[in-house]
Formats: sequence, structure tokens, C-alpha cells
Amino acid sequence: MQTQLNQMPWTQLNELVRQKSVDVEEKTVRMLELQPGFSETQWCYKGHIGFVVHGAIDVEFENDNQSFQSGDVLVLPAAIGHKVTSRTKTTLFLVDG
Repeated sequence: MQTQLNQMPWTQLNELVRQKSVDVEEKTVRMLELQPGFSETQWCYKGHIGFVVHGAIDVEFENDNQSFQSGDVLVLPAAIGHKVTSRTKTTLFLVDG
């Protein structure tokens, strides 16, 4: 199966988040765009592996905090709760599941 995310339309999830998404086998592949000021209020326990295409985010883990910026690979394990805050307009490429 071949799908080009760059040709898919954006889906606006709320005023600060939009995404392009496709399900491939038992994974979800997403291009996510966060506006400055986006901040998750609840812990996420889904696993994500991804890449910061542009911008910068802070991730609060249950036991640690980390910052990621353009060019960084991120691994957010399902077993550890996390919350994301976007400091800038940020584009992420993520694989969930």
C-alpha cells in the first residue's frame, strides 16, 4: 500500500492542532501540526515513535521532562504517561501503535 501524506488534506482537530493520518497494518502514521501554546492536559499512554520536522516541543513524562527540536527523533513509550507542549509552530511525523 502506498499513500502520500503530502497529498492528503489536513484535518483540523481543534484550533491548535491539525493532522494528516493514515492507518497502515496495525499502526497509524501521522503528520501533526501544533500551534504555539498547545498543551495536553491529560496523560497520554499511547506509544509514539517520531521525528520533529520543524519547531520545538516539551514533553512532560511522569518522572522526567525532555525537550525536542527540529531534527530530533522521539520515542514516547506506551508504558509511561506523557504530555506535550508546543513552544513554537511544530510539525511532527509520528507512528502510533
